[in-house]
Amino acid sequence: MVVKYFLLLCISLLSLSSFGKTIVFLGDSLTAGYGVEREEAYPKIIEKKLKEKKVDNLKILNGSISGSTSA
Repeated sequence: MVVKYFLLLCISLLSLSSFGKTIVFLGDSLTAGYGVEREEAYPKIIEKKLKEKKVDNLKILNGSISGSTSA
């Protein structure tokens, strides 16, 4: 699981130059949006709020994995 998060982090760092800044949400099924539409997931809601405030230079990535829990 750590490898998946590391790969997502690497991909987001590579995209920094083309988008300005990137915010990566890492979490479990709550952040991933399990059981709700993709547009209703927490990271998408944050992205919509930022766009409403005219913050356009951010890239939002949802790197959450549903079913990922801590011991």
